[in-house]
Amino acid sequence: AAERRTVGAPDALATPMPAETGRRLGVGLIAVIATISVLGAAVAFSSLAMLLVLVAAVAAIIVAIVVSATRSRQRTWPDGVPSRTSTRASITVAGFSAVLFGLVAFGAVELIVWSPQWMAPGFTIDEIYAALSADDRGNGLAMIYIWIGAWGLASIIYLLAGLMLAGRPGHFSPGTFALVGLAVIAAMVFFHFWAGFSVGNSISDTLPPFRGGRSDLGSLFAITGQTALVVTIIGLIAPPPRPIQRLILA
Repeated sequence: AAERRTVGAPDALATPMPAETGRRLGVGLIAVIATISVLGAAVAFSSLAMLLVLVAAVAAIIVAIVVSATRSRQRTWPDGVPSRTSTRASITVAGFSAVLFGLVAFGAVELIVWSPQWMAPGFTIDEIYAALSADDRGNGLAMIYIWIGAWGLASIIYLLAGLMLAGRPGHFSPGTFALVGLAVIAAMVFFHFWAGFSVGNSISDTLPPFRGGRSDLGSLFAITGQTALVVTIIGLIAPPPRPIQRLILA
């Protein structure tokens, strides 16, 4: 006779981290981002300090989420389930990695080309940078290049570490990798503003119509980061749904 057994489905919904852990992690993540915001504002004009804060931000967020999401015990799944879970996790990592690299490229063009042209309409990009002093131009571009390098490196780390950890079923779910990716996006977009702050000030003080701000695409970029942050926090602190049950005939 067929014996009917139910087991929890091995995905982000079926095997959530404990609610208390999620709440603590959510509060911790908010505290980390708040601290980073204050530090970022304080060191916005220092390229070296900016780089150190960026590295600390990436390390703190990734380590906090991954460590807290580690399963406290190994589960035993039906045959074939670990393989399917690993496959979904790998696809999640690959998808978010593509988004991260795309956002780095998009943000770089927005900082170097679109925002300067928005602040100084009627001038070519070469004329805009030629009008700046050597110090303003050099320091401003250095901040942008640091942002590109730091978040390009963070994207590579996410891809390589994610693919390695995705092969460990029962430890990391696809949802865990998604939350880490969203947290990286939120931090990346936050520092995007500070990366363009120096060159933006120089352009707005030098060329008419002497206005600050950012391009429309830059504003869309900022909204993307804020949305990623909100989704990350909700994913961490929201009460987990009931485990999805799967009927197995043995």
